[in-house]
Amino acid sequence: MFTGIAKAPGWKSNYIPDGEVAPVYALTMDVGRQDPRFRSPRVPNPPQYAADAFARLLTKQGIKVAKSVRQTKAPAGAAELGRVDSAPSTPSSSTPSPTATTTWPRP
Repeated sequence: MFTGIAKAPGWKSNYIPDGEVAPVYALTMDVGRQDPRFRSPRVPNPPQYAADAFARLLTKQGIKVAKSVRQTKAPAGAAELGRVDSAPSTPSSSTPSPTATTTWPRP
């Protein structure tokens, strides 16, 4: 979903390895922490960690999932299963801010 590097330009080189921040990805959970109660350690691959956690939750609910979770792109025309729209941020100028949207296509 996001292109470019997974760290902000102003971040010091030790921020990610020291667990100060997690790399920026379109999918993450618990701010990339292995245990949300603690500041670190962070997971090495936040999108994969979140996808694996979601697959475990689906399995616990009796929903069959594939043995491995992998990134893929939904086919053209796939039905939308859900959507989350974030509230627009308050702009610091008169320029309107975009609203983030996340959708889940039907497999």
